[in-house]
Amino acid sequence: MIKEALTCSAVLGLDVGKASHWACCVTREGEVLVNRRIPNAEGDLDALLSQVPVYVVK
Repeated sequence: MIKEALTCSAVLGLDVGKASHWACCVTREGEVLVNRRIPNAEGDLDALLSQVPVYVVK
């Protein structure tokens, strides 16, 4: 297990593809914050990162 996973409040996972990605962000308590397709465009990725709480993205 990744050491940081033991102390973080949430985890953001990305399944990276050519045309689009899939993003899933889940809190330690199991609340799903994000679970959706993300087009492969800089603006869409920026929008995703702005929706994820700052303590998840380091």
